Amino acid sequence: MDTAMLILAPGGNFVTKIFQGTGIEGLMKAAKQRFSNVQRYAPTASRKSSSETYLICQNKLPRPKKDAIGKTAYQQVQEHLEEIDVLVKNIETEEAPAVKGFRKLSRKKED
Repeated sequence: MDTAMLILAPGGNFVTKIFQGTGIEGLMKAAKQRFSNVQRYAPTASRKSSSETYLICQNKLPRPKKDAIGKTAYQQVQEHLEEIDVLVKNIETEEAPAVKGFRKLSRKKED
């Protein structure tokens, strides 16, 4: 979405394929602060068990709403994940604490 924000002129539209899951509400909030109309659609051809969804954002605002000023959509999604206790940390520089329901995966050493 951040790339689209750099490219789109005010009034422009953005469509992307997403998968339902943790963090989707943070992405929806970020989109609603940048576009006047934001909807999620699931194709009728998709299986009911499929998490495939499309995010359709219409009419890019000339500038983001108050809560989004100075933040990227990515930053807003990260904040949302931190609020719901799914932490996003840079593994290169910080050790992320364990989160209930998740396990830490060790990185493979490069040869």
